[in-house]
Amino acid sequence: MKYFPINCAKYQNKGCNKYLILLHGWGSSSVIFNKYINELKNDFNIIAFDLYGFGQSVDPKPFFDTYEYAVQIYLYLQSRGVSEVYIFAHSFGGRIAIILSSLFGLNVKKMVLTGCAGIKPRRSLMYYLKVKLYKFRKKFGINNYDEFGSDDYKNSNSVMKRVLVRVVNQELEYLLDDVNCNTLLVWGSEDNDTPLYMYKKILHGIDSARGVIIRGAHFAAFTHMYLCNNKIREFLLYD
Repeated sequence: MKYFPINCAKYQNKGCNKYLILLHGWGSSSVIFNKYINELKNDFNIIAFDLYGFGQSVDPKPFFDTYEYAVQIYLYLQSRGVSEVYIFAHSFGGRIAIILSSLFGLNVKKMVLTGCAGIKPRRSLMYYLKVKLYKFRKKFGINNYDEFGSDDYKNSNSVMKRVLVRVVNQELEYLLDDVNCNTLLVWGSEDNDTPLYMYKKILHGIDSARGVIIRGAHFAAFTHMYLCNNKIREFLLYD
């Protein structure tokens, strides 16, 4: 497997053998974790990744999907002799975390997932009508994905658009049974990107999962850090 260089911020804690890896969501970067890093850097060696296509990392290759992102993170850790980790992941980063904790020979001790994606969304009738209209127009050579695509899609370059289409169509619920680490879910009660039914599926799908719901939307764990920090820190260090 080929390793593609990735940018990450590293915070070394001499004498500590615990590694915490941070995986951000689509359209974000490692800086979203900065306040948490300040709270946790005395207890862990921290690796905060800029996932390919975001922050200071290069764009992924056009063939990338969620699994390839996970492979690259695994290869990075393996190349540095890191085989035991704690994970804190948001949204798209949660997809990667689920794969890392279920399909690889990586010893994930504990995992925090907030606004985690990867569960099949419930679609409205209007959605399916739009899909039919898109396919009808495409049949006649009308390239209209930009008209129907999400904001993430519209804001992406051509390579990232191709990758995003693959990512959003990869459902990971089938892997939840194979996640064996203690997992804390932190969710916003008004999250429209990954609604509460997704939270419930992950909570019931991972045997060792527990959940915390706070008032807020998709970035609730970051916009209301004062509500989450102690719960996350206590979970990672003591529970």
